[in-house]
Amino acid sequence: TVLHCRLGSFLSVFLRFIVIDVFVCGLGTATMCWYYANKNLRVTSVHVVEQSVEWMYSLDVHFNSYFPMFMLTHVVQFILLPVLNSAGVLSEILSNAIYIVAFSYYFYVTFLGYMSLPFLDDTVVFLYPAAFTTIGLLVLAIIGANPTILFLRLHGL
Repeated sequence: TVLHCRLGSFLSVFLRFIVIDVFVCGLGTATMCWYYANKNLRVTSVHVVEQSVEWMYSLDVHFNSYFPMFMLTHVVQFILLPVLNSAGVLSEILSNAIYIVAFSYYFYVTFLGYMSLPFLDDTVVFLYPAAFTTIGLLVLAIIGANPTILFLRLHGL
């Protein structure tokens, strides 16, 4: 019964992660980026065929951006969990650093994905959230918050 409880708990967390983190957040993020790119970033000209960003392209950009973020915030974080889950300044700094790098990398890869489209202009706006996220995580570091512990609580672990 102990194995059954652990397996059930693992499956619950895994399904919650897959459904919420990957698909719900992913579909929402891809849709927002797709809408914003088509609404505000397209270059229009009289002598050019009208082009637009396809929603599936936005979803692909999101998944390409999310994979390195996943590796940092789930795999590396899991490996370093004994250090990150402890009380102390080192765990807070290391945890915040992991999240700063993960979010910054996510926004950078997203920027690269949209920058590669020749009919989009001003794609640098996809880098702006990286600055806000970094500032927010630095504030968390200053007040002594540990994103790893917040992540574990959010996922019921």
